[in-house]
Amino acid sequence: MNLPTALIEYWPSLINSLKETGIMMAISMFVCVLGGLPVGLGLYLTNPKVRGTHPWLYWLLNFIVTVVRSFPYLLLVIALIPVTRSILGKAFGPVPSSIPLSIVAVAIFARLVEQVLLDVPEEIYALSNSLGASRFQYIWHFLFVEARSGLVLAYTTTTVSMISYSTVVAESVILLSVSAINGMSMVSCMLLL
Repeated sequence: MNLPTALIEYWPSLINSLKETGIMMAISMFVCVLGGLPVGLGLYLTNPKVRGTHPWLYWLLNFIVTVVRSFPYLLLVIALIPVTRSILGKAFGPVPSSIPLSIVAVAIFARLVEQVLLDVPEEIYALSNSLGASRFQYIWHFLFVEARSGLVLAYTTTTVSMISYSTVVAESVILLSVSAINGMSMVSCMLLL
């Protein structure tokens, strides 16, 4: 089969796959900003090494982010199938697949946001304090402004990571389909990989 024939044959599937990937990415990256930025800011503000006043909250957030980031993604997708089915009524497709993708995106972006904010010089806090800025003003007008380029880089890095994670979602659907068709257990299908 030559290239033009292959393009004509597979073009509808390619367009459909790009559309589904776009839906998953749009949902997960929107949730990533809405969830990851506050969680990352919370990690930074409660960090005991950076004037954190609630170390127990830091350790709780840190534990959750670390567990989600270190959990194997394919197992997370499979473990969240009942949750996804209870929330949306179905477990497969671009919208249900965006739930585990969003959870991982929030955890990855939160950790990157924390690292970017930790790189902001201490003098920025001293400057905002000497100008009489409130905590909100310090965060919005000093901290985020100083960390803007790092936050953009963190978001870009998370986006690239989520594109690679979205391929795992397709593989898990294929694995579940093969296991259902052949009557195999999910573990034996995973061992075939």
